[in-house]
Amino acid sequence: MVTAAQDLPAGAVLTASALSVVRIEPDLAPRGAYASVGQLVGKQLAAPQRQGEFLTDAALLGPGLLIGAPPGTVAVPLRITDSSTVQLVRTGERVDVVVSSGNGYERTVESRTAAEDVVVLWTSAAGASGSVSSGGSGDAGWLGSSGAEGLVVVAAEATQAQSLASAASKGKVSLVMVSPRRGSG
Repeated sequence: MVTAAQDLPAGAVLTASALSVVRIEPDLAPRGAYASVGQLVGKQLAAPQRQGEFLTDAALLGPGLLIGAPPGTVAVPLRITDSSTVQLVRTGERVDVVVSSGNGYERTVESRTAAEDVVVLWTSAAGASGSVSSGGSGDAGWLGSSGAEGLVVVAAEATQAQSLASAASKGKVSLVMVSPRRGSG
């Protein structure tokens, strides 16, 4: 069975050198244990593992929202100012994220695009399967809380993450649905 060859921190991406194989009777192996290093290389740990500890499926992160995304892609949660707009956006759609500041009276309204052509990974209007909630009660899907109303998670390049993460503190956050641009995957 496969064990940790050294102490490994949570979040570590497993490499062959970080793992070792020990021989034990099959009936002594913990449920969910792995028999081959190749089954684990490239997977990510959900929790720290001590040297010699058996690696099981419970120790690994699931595929998450970024499965299949290009390397370096990050998932960024956004709180949309008009939470009812989230009802219009579906998982997989492409959007521009626009931040508007000012009130139109003493401060001129100014808008800027915080990110262009980002893919929607999840919305608070969707259930765990990504389909639109028919309950209308603010079903938060995987978050399991109505406090997720108006929340959207987008896939972005790491260079866009800081601008997106701070968008709500800079003004009203809106989404503009766009068609895929040339070269978008």
